[in-house]
Amino acid sequence: MADSATPQPALARHYFTYMVGVFFQKIAGFALIPVYTAWLATADYGAVELLSTFVGLTALFVALGVPGALNKCYHRDCRTDTERAQLVGTSVLFTVPVAVLLIVAAFFLDHTIAETVFERPEWAPYVRLSIISLALMQTSTLPMELMRTLGLAGRYVRFSILQMAVQAALTILFLVYFHLGVGAVLYGNIAGFAAIQIGTLGFLWQHSRFQFSWEQFRPLAAFGLLLAPVSACAWVVNVSDRFFLQRLTTDAEVGLYALGYKFGWLVELALVMPFQKAWNPYFFSVADREDAPAVLAKVLTYYVLLIGFGACVISACGAPAIRLMTRAEYHAAARVIPLIALSYGLSGLVMCLSTGLIVIRQTRMVTLVALVGALVNVLLNVALIPGHGMMGAAVATVLTFVITSVLTACATARWYPVPIETGRLLKAVFSVVLFYALAMGIRFETAQIELAARATALLALPFFLLLVGFFSDEEMHWLKSQLSWATANGAVWAGRLAAMRSVSPWGKGPQ
Repeated sequence: MADSATPQPALARHYFTYMVGVFFQKIAGFALIPVYTAWLATADYGAVELLSTFVGLTALFVALGVPGALNKCYHRDCRTDTERAQLVGTSVLFTVPVAVLLIVAAFFLDHTIAETVFERPEWAPYVRLSIISLALMQTSTLPMELMRTLGLAGRYVRFSILQMAVQAALTILFLVYFHLGVGAVLYGNIAGFAAIQIGTLGFLWQHSRFQFSWEQFRPLAAFGLLLAPVSACAWVVNVSDRFFLQRLTTDAEVGLYALGYKFGWLVELALVMPFQKAWNPYFFSVADREDAPAVLAKVLTYYVLLIGFGACVISACGAPAIRLMTRAEYHAAARVIPLIALSYGLSGLVMCLSTGLIVIRQTRMVTLVALVGALVNVLLNVALIPGHGMMGAAVATVLTFVITSVLTACATARWYPVPIETGRLLKAVFSVVLFYALAMGIRFETAQIELAARATALLALPFFLLLVGFFSDEEMHWLKSQLSWATANGAVWAGRLAAMRSVSPWGKGPQ
């Protein structure tokens, strides 16, 4: 059994694998920002965001949450390999017909949805493409979720990067050379999901037993539907503000908010999501151990430090990055970045603590907290957006996550007590806040210099943590062992490269 006082190697390895994958995905995604902002008006950028929001909401209900329930049911409800294969096959046999029905519906309901939901009848072709993208997203989620369930982090990352590469290449092609505008982004999304679907057919076939089982379907649908209200509430908190902005301000304001939100959302994409992909399977597998609460406490400490540091970096570097990457009309988007980054840091805290409640079947508390958060967010959006526009939406988001974080912490203390490392958490939070203030004090007229200076200043944070005694003796020993391992392996690879160079016709070895 792993010592709860030291980092969990499997969890850390999977987490950093997912993080690397997201990093490369986001390089491609952010490489598209100058293309988007050069070829799309702010109103068109807002249209892309609203259509994406619509797809995200619809995805919560169309397949009863079955693709997303695969992970939990595979680990907690199946006893044999045969049952697991049948579970996967049942998921496929349910999700694929649903996807086909969605594609058919796209050609009959596009005008109705465009006029009813968006009040933009001319968006009907965009709605049709969005629904087709939604259908492919549902079917491609199954093999990706299965990879995560099986701990195949490397394979998951490779297919994620494949999706982004295909999506980015075709989006640029359709946008720059064919001038398809909003449609270019939607065609790129469809191509990315199709690439995953085609590339994972063999993997899905290998791990499936294609025999529909009501016995296997019931826990899938039950868990998916149980979390549907939580997901719906998350949608309200995370993205419904775009619709409030559209109705209460302008499409251009939506576009600016969407761009700033994209930067702040990096906390979720680069830190929270990779952690969730690694953490959920790991914690479900160790939840029956006596030291599970201690494991959660240890992981929580590092998690708060990590997402706090990430939010600090993104908040401090976001403004000069936007100045560097976009036209002047987009620069105002930087104002919302710190609030959104903080919001998703708190969101990650809620997610981490909620796993303890889920394993002891206190899901109703998770649902209750989500419902309260959604209600508070709607009220704050209505109150703040008319007078403050996108800044009102950002303030509403961060206040909502403050409230849900407090409620989740109270519920966890009541039903799943965790030995919180209070002293170390305070050191982590103090260090992050201090370095954020220092970085924000650095200002230069040139965006490149300001970005480099702020990033360099933030790199000193780990050394400050050493100075204030954040790391325990056991952790320092573990870090030193990892450093020694990395140094030794680096020397081995350096020797191999030197040997290859000596025999290369372009090297300096014997001729």
